[in-house]
Amino acid sequence: MTDERRRFNRVEFKSDATIFVDSQPVNCEIIDISLAGTLLKLKQPTEVELGTSYTLDMPLDGDENVISMQVELVNQRDDRLGLKCSHIDLDSITLLRRLVELNLGQPELLERDFASLVSDNE
Repeated sequence: MTDERRRFNRVEFKSDATIFVDSQPVNCEIIDISLAGTLLKLKQPTEVELGTSYTLDMPLDGDENVISMQVELVNQRDDRLGLKCSHIDLDSITLLRRLVELNLGQPELLERDFASLVSDNE
């Protein structure tokens, strides 16, 4: 299913992650990810609220590299959460960009996404 309103390419990427709800870690699984956000599945029932900010940590290669970002809940269906990235540090965006690049397989699409991301934040 494609959504023509999407400005960023999502890549399917299965990975364990942790979302912090009221400073408490909640285990989840990343379903797909883009430079602008992610779709994840909660592994345990958790109360979350639309429009609320959370911290999401996604370890890569064990615990050595971690993509960490502030996210806002923009969509929820049962145990699936649609999260928009509201802040990400330089190290994490570098890791995320490389992850998306490797899984997207089309560098020109990644460059377009990255240009959109930069123009959104100017």
